[in-house]
This record gives sequence, C-alpha cells and structure tokens, in this order.
Amino acid sequence: MILGLTKDEGNSFLGRLCRSKLVQILGEYSMATYMLHDDVQKIVIFHAQLPQVSFLHAMSSQEPNIIPWLQESVITQMCCIFLTFLLSFLVTHLVEKPIYKVSSALLFKSQELE
Repeated sequence: MILGLTKDEGNSFLGRLCRSKLVQILGEYSMATYMLHDDVQKIVIFHAQLPQVSFLHAMSSQEPNIIPWLQESVITQMCCIFLTFLLSFLVTHLVEKPIYKVSSALLFKSQELE
C-alpha cells in the first residue's frame, strides 16, 4: 500500500483520502485513542457497575428486560467513545506534543554540538 501511494503521485482515491483533513485529524489522535480506549471502557463499565450486554445476546434473549439493558449499553458505549476522544485530545496536546518538542530540541541541540 505504501509503495502504491508513493508511485501514484497522490492521484488515486486512497492518496486523496489519506491527504484529507478528516483523516489527518484522526491520525493526529490515533495513538492516544488506541492507548486509552480499552482502559476508559473498563473504568466506565466496571467502576460505574453498568451492565455489559452484547447486541447478539440481546437479540437472541427471550427476557423482557434485556432491551433496556441494550439501550443502556449503547449509551454507555457512546459515553466511552466521547470520553476516549476527549482524553485523547488532552493527552496529545498536554503530554505527547510537549514531550516531542522538548526531545526534538534536545536532539537537534546535541547534533549541533558534534
């Protein structure tokens, strides 16, 4: 894929997609999102003691009270998604970028001394 993207001179659909503003923004926060998503979900579900119901289980169940659980589970997942993106934004701008700036400055400073 990388080879194809370098040889097409950015004219392919995938090349234009990778250069789009939305994909660039998603890429900026992707590492923090990946690192945080599971922990956020576990903390929200287990600490708040919310029910965790899979969609397939809810659809195959004959229990009348399972649908409200599914709705609560969907709301729970939406909250987890929101919290994950919010924390990803904060971690990226308050931790990752400042560390990158400091480490880059130190690296370039040490290269100038050589």
